[in-house]
Amino acid sequence: MNTLWFWKKWSKNDQNLFWLLSILGLSAFIVFVYTYLQNPSLAFNWEQFQQIELIETPIRSFSVGLSSIDLPADNLVLFETFSGSSLQSTPWLYYALLLGVTVGFLFFVTFISTLKRFSFLGAIGFLILMLVSFHWESLLVLGISHKAISGVVIALYAGTAYYFQSFRTHHSFITRLITFTAITFIIGLAVFFLSAVPQPFLILSGNTLLVATAMSIVFAIMVSHEIVAFFVAVITSSRTPTKSAMHFFLISAIYFVNLTITFLIREKYIFWDIITVNSFFLLAVSAVLGIWGVRHRESLYADAVENPIHAVFLYLSFLLTAFTTIGFSIGTDNSPLIETLSEVILFVHMGYGIIFLAYVTANFGPMLMANVHVYRILYKPSAMPFFTFRAMGTIATFAFLSFSSPLLSYFDRAIAAVYNAQGDIQFNQSELTTAEAYYRKSLAYRNRNHHAHYALATLYATQLEPIKEMKEYEGLLSTTPSEATFLNLNDIYSTNGNYSKNQEVLKEGLSIFNGSGLLANAQGLNYYQIGLLDSSLYYFQKSRKSSFTKITAETNIFATSVKLNLKFPADSLLQLIGSHDAGVQSNAIALANAQRLPLQVNFEIPKDTVLNLKIATLLCNQLTNQANTIDTLQLRKIATLARKPINANFKEYLLSSVAQAYYQQDQIKKAIDIIREMAYSTDQGKRYNLLAIYFLEQGDALTAARYFKIAHDKKVPGAQLREAIAYSETDSIREALPLWRSLISSTDSLERQQAKVYLKILERPVTSWEELTDVEKNGLCHYRVSLADSVLFQKIANSINDNDLRARAIYERSKKWYRLDEVQLAINELQLLRGAQLKSKSLADEILVLNLFLSTVTQQWDFIESKLKEGLPSEFKNESTYLATLLALHTGKGNEVQSSIAYLAEANLLFEEGLILAANYYTKDTTDRLKPYSILVNGLLANPNSVRLLKEHSKLSAALGFDEEAQQSLTKLKQLMSTKRFEEFVNTNSTLFSKTSASDAY
Repeated sequence: MNTLWFWKKWSKNDQNLFWLLSILGLSAFIVFVYTYLQNPSLAFNWEQFQQIELIETPIRSFSVGLSSIDLPADNLVLFETFSGSSLQSTPWLYYALLLGVTVGFLFFVTFISTLKRFSFLGAIGFLILMLVSFHWESLLVLGISHKAISGVVIALYAGTAYYFQSFRTHHSFITRLITFTAITFIIGLAVFFLSAVPQPFLILSGNTLLVATAMSIVFAIMVSHEIVAFFVAVITSSRTPTKSAMHFFLISAIYFVNLTITFLIREKYIFWDIITVNSFFLLAVSAVLGIWGVRHRESLYADAVENPIHAVFLYLSFLLTAFTTIGFSIGTDNSPLIETLSEVILFVHMGYGIIFLAYVTANFGPMLMANVHVYRILYKPSAMPFFTFRAMGTIATFAFLSFSSPLLSYFDRAIAAVYNAQGDIQFNQSELTTAEAYYRKSLAYRNRNHHAHYALATLYATQLEPIKEMKEYEGLLSTTPSEATFLNLNDIYSTNGNYSKNQEVLKEGLSIFNGSGLLANAQGLNYYQIGLLDSSLYYFQKSRKSSFTKITAETNIFATSVKLNLKFPADSLLQLIGSHDAGVQSNAIALANAQRLPLQVNFEIPKDTVLNLKIATLLCNQLTNQANTIDTLQLRKIATLARKPINANFKEYLLSSVAQAYYQQDQIKKAIDIIREMAYSTDQGKRYNLLAIYFLEQGDALTAARYFKIAHDKKVPGAQLREAIAYSETDSIREALPLWRSLISSTDSLERQQAKVYLKILERPVTSWEELTDVEKNGLCHYRVSLADSVLFQKIANSINDNDLRARAIYERSKKWYRLDEVQLAINELQLLRGAQLKSKSLADEILVLNLFLSTVTQQWDFIESKLKEGLPSEFKNESTYLATLLALHTGKGNEVQSSIAYLAEANLLFEEGLILAANYYTKDTTDRLKPYSILVNGLLANPNSVRLLKEHSKLSAALGFDEEAQQSLTKLKQLMSTKRFEEFVNTNSTLFSKTSASDAY
């Protein structure tokens, strides 16, 4: 009977019951372990939030007149933070608790029906108390709220138990169990069908919590001495034990020293940062040992229990109830119950354990000294009865309990736990007023009540009452604070912009939870908000030490580095951190964008249509960083993803980045179309500003000025300055001067300085040029000296000492002649730069491209071919394509240029050379005679004052018989060209124009 596998000698029915209870007990233990490992995520979890900060980063600059204009790109910086969620609904834990208590109750009532009369009477009293505490009247069965309902239930169970105990003593344990199960099933059906409350079993589960707590404490008392008893068994069970007494007292001393240290740390007598004994782990070990311990104690309860096997059933049922209750308390974060069970378990193990040590010493001390097999007679005392051990153990335990807290406080905590459970049930049923009342009752019994305060804060957040919510969290700070408390209070303060209060709260939180990555990350974000970026990085580094917040901290480190303009190369920093998280990589690319460094990460465009914030920002930043290398197919895919309604939150950022990539690849029309769409749909000033910059760089300063005006009206910084520059470029001095005068009083010192220079150039007489600086002379040549006054231009240009500035003045004058289709004059001007030594590579590149364009007119194909082989800079993609196509046509490779021609016809409507080449190419195609005409019309809509386009349009219109359109173009040409040049153009094409009325313009 006392062997290790003691149940093998039982009957089949008893074995089946044993295994059923063992499986249920194991399931309860698994629930306990699961809730313990998940704690506190079943009650509330960590909600991760992400926010984007858009930092406009210049990706390159270009020169316009005297100014350098930055081409901005959206650089998206991602920040991540955490907060505690609202209270979570965990109904399955309530049903698990109800199941555990029900099974424990059924075996208990079955067990007491087998007891002898005196023991039965004591147990039946406890049974009645259990049934009364279930508050059956609260279920409103048949709408009845009278306590008579409880009386009926008591009569059913107590009456049946008495019937079995007094009149049907011959019935087996399993028959009695089936009977009580049937009664329970009938009551359950009545509750299910006749109760007037929603989810009555949830209400009943909450009502059983007091009984479940009592049964758990009783179970803890039952097993409180099992570890010490196990020491006796291990030490004295060998065949030839030696030094049994020394070994027993030594290992017992180690055990009790650990319990004492745990007690002292818990009571805050010492403040050691060490791992202490976990009360629930202590109970789990004792529970396993107690399965065999209860069999060893058969002799102690033989007078009261009819069959010792029934005691094992009772033990296992209490084990099931205890671990279900503990799992429930942890899973629902019912803090008063967790606190109560944890303390009571520790104290009963200390109290009963110490007395059991005395029990062993008093009864078997000499035997231990003699190395006798004491474990065989451990529960057959000779000097100190086992009952005395129980009584003294109870006294010792009460001593520990009262030393820690007043005894009544433990009852108050248990009641507070019940009210917490009922409040949770009502809260999950959206009965917020009732739930609030329950939580307030819980706080009345136990103010140090994290669950109730946190639940009330959640409830007030649901009701949009932030003041009350804040007060509940502040109440927790002085009682039972948690990381979630500090995080949520931090969020409330942040919403109100109270960052100084945030610092204090998080500082206090970090003093309590020293290694909290969550709080360190929040503090880092707090310092970022107030601009203390170095302190921000310090706390992000602390947060990175936590495995839970490591990725979040790394994401925020890169984000802060962008704001700090960190010079350490982004690719090296990413390699050092070694993260493959999309958020970290996105911010790493954002840092690379700020540093103007290429950074390629292994990333594929998601096939799924749904984008998250990390992937969207990664796509945007990658587009900015790799704008010149991402192929058109990928850009189309990303644009398609962005336009899907499900990705509407990311549409603006993604399309803006796609447009920037198109622009960098010189597909100007697509870029302008997208940004124009974004500007009109979002009405954001920065989109109008970007659109204006595009037009300004492409040479359409008038359109740029109009968009800069809109951007300025929308308070975009620097827009008025750029508007003034654009009007100056169009020779609209009348519109530019008021803007420059306004900028004299700007709060920006750089704007004031530029305004002074421009006003000095635009307002003073041209004849007083000798007093100007080199920069101002260059501006005078650009804005004030007319193309007709070559003598004055040469005087001023020759007086400029700076080679680059002199070269730029000559280059811009040559370019103006070229735009008027005065090729020879443009060549003459550009020849002045032969042999010039330039420092600026960008200026040298611009001069080279203009030289190549002029060379196409003078048929210098060898020169063009040699320069194309050397390669033009990447920003001259359209120019390179145009020159290569012309060269191919010249060398008789016209069949190889179809794709290039199609590209030039669409890429940039402001690139007149490409449009003219495409139109002339398609003129030879007789299948679609209007195609070249539409290309020229589109070009003129974008650039209505282009002399070259107007010439080609007038000729083609005349050839197609569009007399009115040809005449309109000639009329406009007459205004733009000198009389001599206009006459030469008409005379050269007299045969073509004579067939139409277009010649009337001449």
